[in-house]
Amino acid sequence: MLTRKQEEFYNLLIKYYEDNLIYPSLLDIKNMTNYKSYNSIYKYLKILELKHFLEYNKSSKRITYLLKINSKTTRVYFLDEDNYIELTNLDNKKEYVAIHAHNNRLTNYCIKNKDILIIEKTLVNIDNKLVLVYISGKYRVLKYEKKDSYCYLSDNYSNYFLPSFNCIIGKVKMVIRNI
Repeated sequence: MLTRKQEEFYNLLIKYYEDNLIYPSLLDIKNMTNYKSYNSIYKYLKILELKHFLEYNKSSKRITYLLKINSKTTRVYFLDEDNYIELTNLDNKKEYVAIHAHNNRLTNYCIKNKDILIIEKTLVNIDNKLVLVYISGKYRVLKYEKKDSYCYLSDNYSNYFLPSFNCIIGKVKMVIRNI
């Protein structure tokens, strides 16, 4: 998520692109923002790049790609990889990550090895849903259930007590069959 100032800065970049059909240069950005030096511009560009809102090539001194300009397409990055998948019809106001299923422990939920799981980063409405958790240094997809005021995580083979809500990354929003 962006702070108010970061979002204002990003919206300036989008407006420039929509008006000119070219991504702004550093000089263009400096003229739009009235910043006295390029340091503030670099700071915002770096933050937006780290948050996957744009790609910036320092050698060309021009933004090379605004990643979330098209409201119909969202770039979802894989966990622990420098790879992404572009998807349509996702809510751009929400955050997502992708992960490959690496074993067959979820076949009861129709998830096969190497399927791509799109995870919405949320803790809302997760009861009886598949969730991505980070436990003991590993990412795992498990079913979250509440029974008798206890919280459980389960897969085809085992049930576990939920150690902490902090370990939940989000819920599985979509499964893409990887053939």
